[in-house]
Amino acid sequence: MEVWIRQETGATVVLHPEHFQQELAVGRMPREIPVSVDAGRSWEPAWQMGMKLRARGDEFTALIAPVHTEAWSTVAGYIAVFSFLFFGGPIAFAAVVMAADHGPTKLFRLCVVLGALVLGPLPIAVPAALGMRALKKDPTLRGKGRAIFALIIAAVLGLACFVAAVVALLR
Repeated sequence: MEVWIRQETGATVVLHPEHFQQELAVGRMPREIPVSVDAGRSWEPAWQMGMKLRARGDEFTALIAPVHTEAWSTVAGYIAVFSFLFFGGPIAFAAVVMAADHGPTKLFRLCVVLGALVLGPLPIAVPAALGMRALKKDPTLRGKGRAIFALIIAAVLGLACFVAAVVALLR
């Protein structure tokens, strides 16, 4: 990405975004000078573009840490990872094994499946759905990938609970 700066003489200067922000921060650039990040198709005051670039953050940092992301999407992503590995995944697997066991009664097996459904995919799917809804309202935020990942994990755990329910009913 490049920042185009239209000078008072009419000439256009191209700067790297970080250099642009430095020039703006130290006061070497007028705050009202027109700048563009889309090759001159649209122009905004320098102070406004500086705020947008600061809020957006670094692309590499955004891959590692949640920078300028929707909060529900971030929560859903982390819940999905940790729940699948340490909590919801093992509970859903235990529900499938328990549903296939002949020992407990049918009612007990169905209660285990219901508990696995409440503790497995539900805590993942609710914040993911809230995050997707918020992302539709404000598309400038990041986090759509995290929400989709969480919905996929919730669907996998939900499928395991569905299989467990079918097995529990057929036994």
